Amino acid sequence: STLLIELLQTLCHLPKQGQILDLGCHHGFFLKEFQEHFPQWTLWGYEPEYRPSDYRVQFLPDSHFYTGKIHSIPQKFDLITLIQVFEHIEHPDQLLQEIKALLNQETLILVNVPNMSTNPFELVVADHDFHYSLHTLLSMLNRWGFEVLTLTQHHIPKELSAICCLSDIPLSP
Repeated sequence: STLLIELLQTLCHLPKQGQILDLGCHHGFFLKEFQEHFPQWTLWGYEPEYRPSDYRVQFLPDSHFYTGKIHSIPQKFDLITLIQVFEHIEHPDQLLQEIKALLNQETLILVNVPNMSTNPFELVVADHDFHYSLHTLLSMLNRWGFEVLTLTQHHIPKELSAICCLSDIPLSP
């Protein structure tokens, strides 16, 4: 979490206040740490199914925690994070299409996944539906109309981190 927040602070000029949605937040560890660095931001979390968490409810009320279908989330966000999520998604292209409804033109998206190129063990992790290299992650994000502002495999060992936004050029997959 600390290294991802450092990446955001170094490469992005996040405003003093905003709305962050952490897709796949579970206990909310990233959100809690984000709040320590950006105390005026409003935190929102999402899981496809409700998972109780005594830790999460200490700082994220249920009214700020979404479950169910992504298209039922009624608002837009300034920052959306998907940390260690895409490798677990059976249809990552569908997820990228669905989150577009949550974006405005200035929304930043932070994607973090294991790097199969530097960690071949990833290929045998049973609950990982997809495996990513720099090329495959960049290709998927570009195919769905996202402009990749930063893509690095050096900031966190054995992981890929991308910061992207909607492309000005409308693309159809």
